Amino acid sequence: MLSVGYLDGVGDRDISSWRSALQRAPILIVSGVYAALLIRSPSQLNEVIDVESERPWHLLFSAFGLLAVIAILQIAVLGRQKLMPIRDAFLVNLPSLLLACIVIRSSPLVSLVGVAVSLLLTWFVIRSETRGALVLFRPALLVWLIAYASVIASTVIWPVFFPRILGSLGVLALGLGLASIGCMILALRPLLGALVAAIALSMAVWATRLHEVALVDPAVDAAGTNATNNHPLYSSLNAWLDARGDLPDYKAAQRPYPVIIASTEGGGMAAAAHAFLALNALQMHCPNFSQHVFTLVGVSGGSMGNSLFSGSITGKGENGRLQPCRARSDNLPTDILTADHLSPVLAALFFVDMINAIVPGQPFAHDRADVLIQSISESTEQERIFFSQPHASTWSPDSAVPSLTYVATDTHRGSRFVFTPFSLEFPFAMEEFPSGAISSTKDVTIGSAAATSARFPWITPTAFIRLAEDQVRVLADGGYFENSGADTAIDFIASIKAIIKQANELSADSQLEDVDPKKCPIIVEPVFSKMVNWEGCSKHIFFGYVPISSWSGQDPGAAYEAIPTAKQSFLFDPIRTMLQTRSARGDHALYRATKEFCGIDALCVQGQTTDTGIYHQTLPFVDLKLPLGWMLAPSTVQKIAYSVARGQDCSYLAEKLGHGSPDHVAGSSDGDVSDTAPTQDQVEQSARSGNGCSADMMFELFNPTGDPKAFSIDGWGP
Repeated sequence: MLSVGYLDGVGDRDISSWRSALQRAPILIVSGVYAALLIRSPSQLNEVIDVESERPWHLLFSAFGLLAVIAILQIAVLGRQKLMPIRDAFLVNLPSLLLACIVIRSSPLVSLVGVAVSLLLTWFVIRSETRGALVLFRPALLVWLIAYASVIASTVIWPVFFPRILGSLGVLALGLGLASIGCMILALRPLLGALVAAIALSMAVWATRLHEVALVDPAVDAAGTNATNNHPLYSSLNAWLDARGDLPDYKAAQRPYPVIIASTEGGGMAAAAHAFLALNALQMHCPNFSQHVFTLVGVSGGSMGNSLFSGSITGKGENGRLQPCRARSDNLPTDILTADHLSPVLAALFFVDMINAIVPGQPFAHDRADVLIQSISESTEQERIFFSQPHASTWSPDSAVPSLTYVATDTHRGSRFVFTPFSLEFPFAMEEFPSGAISSTKDVTIGSAAATSARFPWITPTAFIRLAEDQVRVLADGGYFENSGADTAIDFIASIKAIIKQANELSADSQLEDVDPKKCPIIVEPVFSKMVNWEGCSKHIFFGYVPISSWSGQDPGAAYEAIPTAKQSFLFDPIRTMLQTRSARGDHALYRATKEFCGIDALCVQGQTTDTGIYHQTLPFVDLKLPLGWMLAPSTVQKIAYSVARGQDCSYLAEKLGHGSPDHVAGSSDGDVSDTAPTQDQVEQSARSGNGCSADMMFELFNPTGDPKAFSIDGWGP
C-alpha cells in the first residue's frame, strides 16, 4: 500500500520535472531555429557565410563568442533550480554546435575552436555551480538586464553602425539568446510568466501599431517657393520633350524621338543590384540613355535599385546633344551593393519592433523598414541626400535624371497604389500619390516611397499613410499586386497614348486642362526605322520598353518539364499558392507586355528588331540561387554584373563590325540540345550574351542617322 508521503513525493517530482522542461524549452526553440537554417540552407544564409568566411576572427568573436556568453548566462539561470551537468552542457551549446555545422565547410578551424571554447567555459561554470563555488543567478540576471538595455539603446542610437559591427550571425545570436534567457527567467515563476506572455501576445495581436510614413513639404524651387508636386502627364511629357538636348538630332535625321520606359522587378537586394547594374551598364554604353528614360517603374527591390541609379547620376547626367554608343568596360560600380543591409534589419526586428509589439505605447518611432532605407541611403553621401529629397516635387522636365515610379499594394483593397510625380489622366486601375483622385499638398521622400514599395510583411511591416484628413491607406510590397512592374509600365504607356490621342482629336478652340491646342501635336510612331516629317512644331516619338527582370521568356502555363508527383498540405497549400502566384503574376505581366510589342509572335522567338520596341534585360534568379534578403556577397554581385548588358558580347554586333563571332551566339544553339541541365557557367554566359544582343538593338535608337558602323544592331534572328 502506497503512503501519502510517497504520493506527495511523486507529485513534487512531476511538478519539478515539468518546470525543468519548461525552463529549458526556450533553448530548444532557439536550437530549432539553427537546425532549420542548417536543413533548409537558404540562399541568404549562404551569402552571409561567404562574407564571414573572409573575416574568420569576426565570425569567431561575434557569432561563436556571443553564443558562448549566452550559454554561460543560460547555465546560471538553470542553476537557480537543479543542473543536469552533461545534458545541460550539451543543451546550452547546441546552437553553437548547429552553427558550426552550418559554417564548417567555409570556416572549419573557426567552427572547431568556437565550439571547443564554448564547451570548456560552460563546463567550468557548471562544475563550479554544482560544487557550490559559484552562485551566478543574481549576477547573471543583472548582466542580462544591462546587456538587453545596452543592445536596445545601441540599436536605437546607431541603427546601422552597431548591427554591422555584430554582423548578421552576431545579431541573430544576441536576439535569440537574450530573448531565450528572458523566457527562462519567467519560467521560474510559471504563473507570472503566463501572465506576461498573455499580455505580450494580446498586445502583439490586437494592439494597433502605426508604422506611419512621414509626409513632407514639397521641394523648394530656386525662387524660394514650394515646387509643385502635381505634374499633369501631357504637359509634363511636352515640357520634357522640349527640354531634350538631343531632340534636334532626331529632328534633323527625320526619326522619331525614343521615349523609354523601364521596369524593374522585386526580389530583395539581388533585384536591386540587377536593376542598378543593368541601368548603369546601359548608361555606360550610351551617354544619352538616361535622358531618354521618361520614368523608371520599380517594385520592391527594383525600386531600391532604381533609386540608387538615379541618385548616382544626379548632378552627373548631362541633358546634351546626341553621343554615339560605344563598348564599355566591366568596371561597373559594385561597392555600393555589397554593404550589409541585413544586420540592421535583423537588429531592428529583435530590439525595436519586437519591443514595440509587446510593450504598450510603442516606445520607438522607427521600424525596420525605416532602418533598411537608412542603411541603403547611407551607401554614399550623394545617395543619402538624394533619398531624403521630396519625391514628386523633385522631378524636373529639364533634368537628365528619369522620374521614379514606385508600386505598392493597398492591403485593404488589394489594389495597386503608385507613387509617381505625374497625374495620370487615364490611370488604368491604379491610385496615384500625391496627384491622384485624392490629391495632396504634401509629399513623401524618395527613400520613404522606395521603402514602402519594398515592405514585404513579416520581413518589414506594412506602411500607414494619411492621404487626407479622412483618407488613410495601409500599403505593402508592390509584388503582392504584380512583381515585375510590367503591368504598371504598360499601363503607363497606354495612359500616355490615350491622353495624346485625346489631345490630338480636340479642335483648336477646345479647352481641356493639361492639353495644348492641336497646333503642336505629339505623334506616336509605330516604328523607329522609318523617316517621319517633323513639320511645324509637332513632335514624333517612339516608345521603347526595357523590362529588367528574372523572366526566362517561357510561356506561362506551358509545361517545360515533367512533374511526376507533388506534395499536398492542408496548412501550407494556401500560403504556397499565394507566394507562387506572386511570381507567376509577374511572368504573366511580362508575357502580356511582350505580346503588346511583338504582336502575334508573343515571345519574338523568330527574332527581333529595334522596331519591336521591347528590349529585355533578364537574369536567371533561380538558376543562380540568388537570395531574397538584403545582403549580397561580393562574388554574387560580380556574378550579376557579369550577366548584365555588355554589347560587345553579342555575336551579331561582332559580325556587323567585322570582329569575328564570339563562342556563344544569342538566339541559337551549338548543335543538338542536351538533356542534361546547363551548368551555372553556361547559364551566366547565355544571360550575358542574350542581354548584350537585346541592348545592342536598343542602342540602334541612338543611331538615328543609320550609321552602318554604329555600335548597335537593328535586329537579330532570321
